[in-house]
Amino acid sequence: MCFTTMDRKFIAIVCLVVAMVIGYYSIDRFDPELIRGKRVLVTGGSAGIGEQISYQYARLGAKVVVTARTVKNLKRVVSKCKELSGSSEHHYIAADMANLDETERVIREATTLLGGLDILILNHVAPYQFGWWEGSENLTAFNTRTTIGYLSHVHLTSHALPILRKTPGSNIVVLSSMAGIMGYSIQADYAGVKFAQNGFFKSLRDQFSVMKEDIAVTVCFLGAISTESFAKALENVSLGGLYEDLIKSTPEDTSYTIVRAAQLRLPELYHPYWFVKLGTWPVTGEIFKWVLSQYLVNLG
Repeated sequence: MCFTTMDRKFIAIVCLVVAMVIGYYSIDRFDPELIRGKRVLVTGGSAGIGEQISYQYARLGAKVVVTARTVKNLKRVVSKCKELSGSSEHHYIAADMANLDETERVIREATTLLGGLDILILNHVAPYQFGWWEGSENLTAFNTRTTIGYLSHVHLTSHALPILRKTPGSNIVVLSSMAGIMGYSIQADYAGVKFAQNGFFKSLRDQFSVMKEDIAVTVCFLGAISTESFAKALENVSLGGLYEDLIKSTPEDTSYTIVRAAQLRLPELYHPYWFVKLGTWPVTGEIFKWVLSQYLVNLG
């Protein structure tokens, strides 16, 4: 095959552009020093990913307030944060997000303790289990999950907005799920909550862009992470070891990617990247769902 001079020039330009794009995205722009002194509120911070996010921020010199229901666990996390940072500027607020009135108190107290707010991490979810949607008998649990996993996120954000608007470069970080991109047969209630959450925060991000407000919204689409809550969610489902074989990401490495994405003010994070991407792309996602269906055994 013969190429003309024009063809060779075009190919050279395409190769150069591709190389520049690859080079740009290969540069690690994460700067841990930019996190030092940041004021961070982590919800659901007493265990799992939220706990590890708190430790990541403490190590990097941020001031952290964690909130959850269990005082004993909160004290343990705050104690570890102080140990990791060598600072006493870490606190906890005990609160139950099933009570939406608590959301305003949490923001008010966190702002007082921190002297403001730079980063709001919305991590908490209601306990859930994978299983079939049976109908009206699921509604009570669904209402609770919707209140905790969606409505309280909206309320917390709404109460925090006046403070975040005063802080240049502030950030709202939302821990979501691949189930909020593509619903799966044993996750109807969980996926419903996550779809609502994603719709709200993506729209809010667009609003900030249109209004030229300097508030970033990072939505983290997470796949299977080896947390205690995820293991508990699988208790009544036999998947023939499918998820156990696929789960490679820990709360520790997941928390690092989240903190990094927040500092870079990324609009979205996919973690583990290829697990989430392949599980949610239209073609591969449908294959993923079919494979999952083959493992759905012992569900009455």
